[in-house]
Amino acid sequence: MHLKEKLEENLRAAGMEVIIVDTIEEKYDSQALLVNISRNNWLYTPVYASSNLNLVFFYTSTGKDTKYFEQFKNGNKTVVFVNDSSVNGQKLMDGEIKLQDSTKGLISLKAYKKHLASEAAKEVVDMLEQNVRNLP
Repeated sequence: MHLKEKLEENLRAAGMEVIIVDTIEEKYDSQALLVNISRNNWLYTPVYASSNLNLVFFYTSTGKDTKYFEQFKNGNKTVVFVNDSSVNGQKLMDGEIKLQDSTKGLISLKAYKKHLASEAAKEVVDMLEQNVRNLP
């Protein structure tokens, strides 16, 4: 799936500066958004395709506390984050997006994967934009 590229494209279109990394660090120098596909069930035929994706994401406005992402990635959701309006104004946000899709008509596997990546990236960026607007 081309999720990384579509996320980068959508984040840039929303006016955000993006640096893609391949490893999860415990701390970054600026904001960090971590996204993982936790469930990837899909069916493809040339005339019908369907999918049921679950994506988990974690956002930190200061680049700290990314260690908690592993808990969301692995399905353990016992940690609750609250924006405490501290001096740093750190905002921690996590979420899960369930994306269901059913596409009928002639479509190639490559095109369907691009379609799924576009839909998933749009959902993540929309959710992020809604919540980042409320930063202190």
